[in-house]
Amino acid sequence: MSSTLVATARHIHKPLPADDSIRVLELLPGSPGNTLRARLLEVRLSDEPTFSALSYCWGAPKFDALLECNGQTLHITESLATALECLRNTTEPLVIWIDQVCINQRGVTEKTRQVQLMGKIYASACEVLVWLGLPTDSSDFMLYCMDRGTVMHADIPRFLCSVADFCHRPWFDRTWTVQEVVLSRREPQLLCGPRSIHW
Repeated sequence: MSSTLVATARHIHKPLPADDSIRVLELLPGSPGNTLRARLLEVRLSDEPTFSALSYCWGAPKFDALLECNGQTLHITESLATALECLRNTTEPLVIWIDQVCINQRGVTEKTRQVQLMGKIYASACEVLVWLGLPTDSSDFMLYCMDRGTVMHADIPRFLCSVADFCHRPWFDRTWTVQEVVLSRREPQLLCGPRSIHW
């Protein structure tokens, strides 16, 4: 990461004041295709703030996508940018905890402390949103069948193949996912593009 990006990250991620302090991202409303804009807010878990938490895969370690955060440009992965684009509401802000943005990834001491808090963060979130990536014809068919609550006999082979494809998405290979979803207060919401199901 270049010295300019490090300096930007340092300016956005001001030191957290307390042991149970975290940052949450307030994703501001916007239309599809508009610049992603957000604010980082400091909160204390002991104050029981209301926020969602994102469970996802970082994807390739290339920080080519842009997020305008606190009036500055923050470089994020394309995977996260795609998730934020789908999560963003056109009228209401979304307050959400996302490790890639809410933790100062360049601060070793903070990162260590925040990683130790992750279990508490996911347990404190009002809901856990699981981002599985963009939809495919296969995932659309599976989610359609699940929404309908039934599968036609002739469609069973296709449905089973769709489920198998769905479960091969990279998120299901992550070791952290068990903790992230088990600690959720409510049924986690699985998001595949604009469609979702509760798990």
